[in-house]
Amino acid sequence: MLHGGMHPVLGLLRDATRSLPVDHQRHRRGRHTGHGGDVRSGRAVLGCLRLVHVSQPTAGELVKRLTSQAFRERNRAPVEGMMMVEGRDEVRFERVEGVAVVTLDRPDKLNALTPSMVTRLTEVLDEVHLDKSIRVVVLTGAGVRAFSVGFDLDGLDMPTRTDDVTAATEANFQALMRIWQLRVPVVSAVDGYAVAAGANLALLADIVIASSRATFAEPEIRHYALSPLLLLPWFANNPKRVNYLYFTGDRFDAEDVLRQAADAGARAVSFLAGGFAESGAAGRATQDRLREVSEQHDIRLVGPNCYGVANLVDGFAAYFGSLPSDPTPGTFAVVSQSGGVLNAVIDTAGGRGLGFSHLITTGNEASLRLDHYVEALAAEPAVEVIACYLETVRDPAALDRALLAAQRAGRPVVVLRAGRTEAGRLAVAAHTGALATQSRVLAAACRSRAAVLVEDVDELVNACELLARGRREPSRRSVLMSISGGTCALAADVAEEAGVRLAELDGATSAGLREQLPFATTPANPLDLTGVAATDDAVLPRVLGTLDASPSEHDLVLLLNSPSAADEADQETYRRLAHAFSSHAAGSRRHHAIVTSGSGPVDCVVADTAHRHGVPVLTGMRPAFHAMAAVADRDPDIHVTDDLPAPAWPAATEADLKRALAELGFAVPEGALVTSEDDAAAAAARLGFPVVMKAQSPRLAHKTEYGAVRVGLASDQEVRTAYREITAAVRTHLTEPQDAMLVERMVPQGVDVLVGILVDADLGPFLVCGSGGVLAEVLDDVVVRRAPVTPTAARRMIGQTRVLDALLRGVRGAAADVDALVDVLCRLSDVARSLTGGPGVLDLNPVRVLPAGQGAVVLDAWLSRTEGGR
Repeated sequence: MLHGGMHPVLGLLRDATRSLPVDHQRHRRGRHTGHGGDVRSGRAVLGCLRLVHVSQPTAGELVKRLTSQAFRERNRAPVEGMMMVEGRDEVRFERVEGVAVVTLDRPDKLNALTPSMVTRLTEVLDEVHLDKSIRVVVLTGAGVRAFSVGFDLDGLDMPTRTDDVTAATEANFQALMRIWQLRVPVVSAVDGYAVAAGANLALLADIVIASSRATFAEPEIRHYALSPLLLLPWFANNPKRVNYLYFTGDRFDAEDVLRQAADAGARAVSFLAGGFAESGAAGRATQDRLREVSEQHDIRLVGPNCYGVANLVDGFAAYFGSLPSDPTPGTFAVVSQSGGVLNAVIDTAGGRGLGFSHLITTGNEASLRLDHYVEALAAEPAVEVIACYLETVRDPAALDRALLAAQRAGRPVVVLRAGRTEAGRLAVAAHTGALATQSRVLAAACRSRAAVLVEDVDELVNACELLARGRREPSRRSVLMSISGGTCALAADVAEEAGVRLAELDGATSAGLREQLPFATTPANPLDLTGVAATDDAVLPRVLGTLDASPSEHDLVLLLNSPSAADEADQETYRRLAHAFSSHAAGSRRHHAIVTSGSGPVDCVVADTAHRHGVPVLTGMRPAFHAMAAVADRDPDIHVTDDLPAPAWPAATEADLKRALAELGFAVPEGALVTSEDDAAAAAARLGFPVVMKAQSPRLAHKTEYGAVRVGLASDQEVRTAYREITAAVRTHLTEPQDAMLVERMVPQGVDVLVGILVDADLGPFLVCGSGGVLAEVLDDVVVRRAPVTPTAARRMIGQTRVLDALLRGVRGAAADVDALVDVLCRLSDVARSLTGGPGVLDLNPVRVLPAGQGAVVLDAWLSRTEGGR
């Protein structure tokens, strides 16, 4: 909505038009194409005009005259027309940073037009046409009651002779045609009434931005006036296919507006306004009706509750937010479900030379969703990296397909997600009016499509810098170096916490570095280059050559203070180091990156030098190392799940499941099903003490909570007592009798691991691995990965756990049989592919991993055909 002032419009246009061509004349002809045109190639008329057929005795003659070639090519000098009073003060003309603001200034008369105002408006538009510094015109009316109600009939001396009528009509028509013929785009900002000639003025603009109070009308047609007729030839001779319709305002009859847009042939409509689904039931109902109308008329709906879309590559900006200060097109596309987060990305990336190709806000996603844009951008040749801010996934399968399309097209996608924590999920629901997705499943789905997951805007921009600039993607191991020992110490901690591991230096490499740095202490990683490297330009290249010759796989990272406000001497030092480091990268097989200590602006010379050699410059240690780890976590494999023949999975007891698992090669404890106390005692004696006893029923998912498990039973009497106690405990929880009791030989001590399958209704099967038993819930130490998995991927899953990995490697005593656990994960991966028929969970908790060489045994199993877990 326009609140009496023009600041929102000026902000939009000042930014958007910096990238427009100075010569806009080529956009002024043929801007409506027979098939809707190409949205990217021109500026569309963003407004809606209902044409009324006019039949008058002199209409044909007048139309012929007004549309003649001679008339259209007439000298552009102003025509005086009917002069009443001086109109200079009633048509205000201001220049604001390349924007010409023309205001009809008679608010007490609802900005009604006088002949002198028409003359003054013509003069102003002629001046605009000649002023090459002006890139866009805003035409508006003073006050909030009206844009203009047309000609002021009070005191107007109407001509009676035919020649006088023709001259007056030509004078008024020329003022209108000045708008049509200008070399720069014209935006009319309409608040209140736009009536008769006022409606003509507004609707002739390239873009019409209307507030909630805007009303358009042509009432003079009822009195046989000529106003609509003046525009009729120009609109009637065009197919009236409007490429893009742009509305704004807090409250308006949105459904009616959309229907009018459909009648005008609109192909897409952008609703910037709020007050829809995010505001409650009434707004949600309105949004649903908009979706229905858009589907009926095959219209793409942007928003509502968004900034719109800006395509900087092709110079199209139907966008109400702030655009980059440097609008030079780049290869970095951003799609965000929040306009505020998109602004933060623009601000953070500013000054780093990351040029944007597209800036897209999706809002409430009534029609067009984030996945639609991602899939479209994946096919855009100008796009190299796609960044997304994601709050809500309305169609997980569609998002998965979009990410797969981007992966196949070689377009990396960086995803910043909200709703990763309980507080985040509540905030998301409050912000968008929709529920957040299951965080871990979504993250695993994204990773399976080679998406990079980050946790804040700084990480997002750093990850995009890595992917857009780097010649090679980073690995998990790095050698860090700096001319500051303190910086090295700090970086070591931050890198390790972020998951970037410091590579170990082999003996030959350490010896070579000792020769290059004779005044340093024993070379280590991070490598303290000392002040010698700051004064001797030969030191850093020799050090890099030695590190390059090392047989180990690692990246090279230069830690560099590079503030844009450093003094001249320091700047020169940083620039020399950046040049030496970047020059070496061109001939190296290793990934190189420069990381600054802080997140402030980077010296432009350092950045330009690095970028010319394909070296990314990452700002701030913490977000830089987290971004490096996130990019290194990308899964290069394309996952396409082919369904396998499904085994006869019984939705029954633990014993039934273990029988099926044993047939597939899983190790399970030796055991027996019993239905009486005597049978239990006999089975225990046959198996050998100690034993474990468990009740069996499909309804017993959490046996320990029901008192349905006894372990370590070491005698006949203990078995009999346990049988009676379990039977009594189960009767209090189950209305039907239990199926049987399972007696199993106790398995030796080991590391208990949670292993499971989660089959998502939209995204398919996922493998789950983490600390098992009670630790699974207490430590929340779980990794989720899309099935199927390879042995390498299975080992990577284990390594990504926080506690389990340490337990398996052996905190005290011998390491556990990790190879056996990897085999369990891979076998279960095949099982997961056979469970794609519907949502469900197969829980193996715990799987006991025995000492190295002794295997892994499934101690418990539970299957549910509804989503959820133990």
